[in-house]
Amino acid sequence: MNNLNDLLAKDKQAKQFFLTLPEAAQGALIQSTHQIHNADELYFHANQILGK
Repeated sequence: MNNLNDLLAKDKQAKQFFLTLPEAAQGALIQSTHQIHNADELYFHANQILGK
């Protein structure tokens, strides 16, 4: 995947996970869109943002 937008468009599970996140976390992930290329990176960055 090229970035977060590409991942969310092509991976249904990743999109479902993204949509369960608080709006502020979604916004922070969007700011990091070019650092996220797969579901593992999405989960990693989400956990960092949420302080887990």
